[in-house]
Amino acid sequence: MKKIVLFSLFLLIFIGCSSDSSVGNPGNPEPTPAVPPVLVTLATTFPSGNIQFNATVQSLGDGYHERGFCWGYNTNPTKDLTNYIAADGSGTGNFFKITPYTDILDLGGRVYNVRAYAVTGNGIVYGNNLTMTTPLKYSLATTAVKEIYTNRASFNGNVISNDSHYGNVAEKGFCYSTSPNPSLTNGTSVNMTGMVTDPNALGDYSRVVQGLIMNTVYYVRSYGKDYNGEVFYGNEVSFKTAGQIGASGGYVFYDKGETTNGWRYLEAAPNDLTYNGSNVMTWGCYGSIIGQTQAIVGSGLENTLRILSVCTNNGTAAKVCDAYSVNGLNDWFLPSIEELKIFYLSSVGAYTIPTASPREYWSSTEKNMDQAQSYDTQYSSINEWEYKSYGKKVRAIRRY
Repeated sequence: MKKIVLFSLFLLIFIGCSSDSSVGNPGNPEPTPAVPPVLVTLATTFPSGNIQFNATVQSLGDGYHERGFCWGYNTNPTKDLTNYIAADGSGTGNFFKITPYTDILDLGGRVYNVRAYAVTGNGIVYGNNLTMTTPLKYSLATTAVKEIYTNRASFNGNVISNDSHYGNVAEKGFCYSTSPNPSLTNGTSVNMTGMVTDPNALGDYSRVVQGLIMNTVYYVRSYGKDYNGEVFYGNEVSFKTAGQIGASGGYVFYDKGETTNGWRYLEAAPNDLTYNGSNVMTWGCYGSIIGQTQAIVGSGLENTLRILSVCTNNGTAAKVCDAYSVNGLNDWFLPSIEELKIFYLSSVGAYTIPTASPREYWSSTEKNMDQAQSYDTQYSSINEWEYKSYGKKVRAIRRY
């Protein structure tokens, strides 16, 4: 009996030890769960006709042997079911893949879902889902409106093709209106047909638009059409036509559209100038060469200063302008011939310039030692060969 009891006790101890044989045994460890890499999908960009997928590997985990991007119309695309492309490199940090988007995507503002992926020994790990919108066939930009008169302005734009398969547009131009978001259906439109040699070419383009209303805000968008009639629009810009009353009480008749060389606007004196009761005066310094005067817009002040440095005769056009003062403003000068021309062209539908004799106005643009240029308001023309000794009208302008 004693032997039986001892045997049973031994058997119980043996069984208990056998059932715990794995505890603390380094030869048979529990399997460690795999640690996947952590990926974050970043925003997709479209540089110069290409698509650039972007992502980052935040942590490596147990590693991976391939990484890349997959995309599709449905949310959470996977590598085995949709389009995908591998990206070079390994490890952590940012990575990307650039490829021509026309090879893999449909253009026309299509919305795709995209995710970064990494292939590990235990399967495929994905980053977050983001959406991307493909470019249109053509991209247009509306740039700043320049050379703004009371009744006209120069519209400027640019058109590029986002696909090498698409060349020139079928038509391009501008839509404009006094209300925002002008289009071909709710605004006035002008195109480039007949304005340039190749009106359908890609690149920068501009057009002077006439018939505008003075002192009015306009909205402008560039547009282009493909040969299927699809319309593409650029961004919207706004501008205000000239024609407001300036600080002197005269009209602001020109706006460059931007400030350069310290000024943007040209303002005319409220009235023609007089000297000793006369409304005409000579250019001055007949027989003397002033030299270095210019015709272009923006040169009138410099022309006037140049004339005053050489010609000191009293009662001459430049000297009377320089001495003029109204409403505390004394920064007046004799306009160049192109500035004078703009003053006249801006008057149409805005303000009155006398056309009765004497109808010609002096400019600060010299022709030679005996002659200078004037503008004839009756015939809307530049007179290039006017003797300096002749008496003509004078209208001072200022810039700011």
